[in-house]
Amino acid sequence: ERVVRSAIAAWEERRGAHRDREGSLAPVAGHPFLVEAGVCVNGKKLNPGITIFRFANRIPLLFEAGSDVIVKQAAGVDWGRYRVDKATAKIGVFVSLVSTRIPFRGTGKEHIAEDVDEIEEEVKRAIQHCASQLSKKLAKREAAKQRKARRKAGFFERARAALGHPIEIISGIE
Repeated sequence: ERVVRSAIAAWEERRGAHRDREGSLAPVAGHPFLVEAGVCVNGKKLNPGITIFRFANRIPLLFEAGSDVIVKQAAGVDWGRYRVDKATAKIGVFVSLVSTRIPFRGTGKEHIAEDVDEIEEEVKRAIQHCASQLSKKLAKREAAKQRKARRKAGFFERARAALGHPIEIISGIE
């Protein structure tokens, strides 16, 4: 199977954004659907806490977010499990539901119904998959910082051992 990567996907990987496009094509009431998700941490334009960006067929849903399936699933994720502090970190969650028939509630078509179990499970799985990928990247970044700190500390220890006696003689400390 051939995988085509775009320049945007490469940029997202460098920025720490993770996404999951392996949605379910299982039909809901005879209509297939796909859930696309992305999670990022500490973006410049995000507020502390969780900021949720909802899309239906890649069109942003701007109003009536309170009873939306995406908001409920993103809020229900245990972010501590993924090495992210929900209170202080700036978490961006991007979820798009793509389908020929999206189960909107209300006449404004501004929020997706939370009573369809298949969609609810797929949204939850997609967010958790992205958070898992993000957790792995954060762990690698933290390990690299610790390695760098150990190398730096080791350098200063070797320098102190090599220069310790001459410095004591010059400064008069015995």
